[in-house]
Amino acid sequence: MKIFRYAWTLISSTVLALGAAHAAIPYETETSPVKIVVPFAAGTGADVIARAIAQELGTLLKRPVIIDNRAGAGGNIGTEFAAKSPPDGRTLLLTVNNTIVVNPLLYRKLGFNALKDLQPLTLISTGGYVVVVRPEQGMRTTADLVRRGKAEDLRYGSYGVGSMSQICTEMFQAGMGTKMRHVPYKATTLNDLLAGEIELSFEPFGGVRGFIQSGKLAPLAVTTPYRLASLPDVPTLSETMPGYDCRSWVGMFLPVGTPVDIQNLLQQKLAAIISAPEFTKVIDPQGHRVDVRGPAEFGQMIQADYAKWQQVIKPLNIQLD
Repeated sequence: MKIFRYAWTLISSTVLALGAAHAAIPYETETSPVKIVVPFAAGTGADVIARAIAQELGTLLKRPVIIDNRAGAGGNIGTEFAAKSPPDGRTLLLTVNNTIVVNPLLYRKLGFNALKDLQPLTLISTGGYVVVVRPEQGMRTTADLVRRGKAEDLRYGSYGVGSMSQICTEMFQAGMGTKMRHVPYKATTLNDLLAGEIELSFEPFGGVRGFIQSGKLAPLAVTTPYRLASLPDVPTLSETMPGYDCRSWVGMFLPVGTPVDIQNLLQQKLAAIISAPEFTKVIDPQGHRVDVRGPAEFGQMIQADYAKWQQVIKPLNIQLD
């Protein structure tokens, strides 16, 4: 019996020692894969940005970095998965402002709290939407849109009730007094816009860039407070409606509780990737521009954004569950 007891003690001690040794391996020398969760489908703007980052981050960390697309429920499925993942630096979340500061105002029964369960790591980029119409409609300026939006029964498309395209449009309507009808879509609005079933839409630039270049759609304005580098001659809505600002952003997050040294290492690596000139070439076609902000500044921006959208969304009386 003593022999068996001794053998069991030896085995247990060895297992514990191996476990402790594994736990003590510094994060920067680990070789296990890092996962970047994207709560949207492959090919979307966020996915394109995530894949560009993953390739470079894998090189800097000397370990595989893979993309895990978990789309559905307006981004809530993937965001919840990331928020509930172990806080060990092996799971990151790349997402947009909707899932962090807008969806919590639209859904009452989320299985996570984006403001408490996720640690902001870095802001990556900011962008906006482009107001597009068909050229043959004769609208050339925002003033044309306002005049016709008050006098005619114009229809605007969006990517669904509670989508940023709807919210940006309703912000504009509230400020300018137009009465355009909302036509929500589950997928793209572009087929019906091109076919004349709706008159306009607030669209992500990446999705309409080709149509603008081919002349099939005409851009009237952008929703950012600055003109887009890709559309320098297209005015901002704020030039007509002072104070208007309906920006989107892309950021990286970690589950709350991730060790500070891991946060710092990842933030440094990501800042180097995002600040490189090559990265600008990736986000320019998406209508975004680099905007690097560390955890503290990014966190403050998120809190301010949440307060802003709370004031915008409440009068719209939108609830999705």
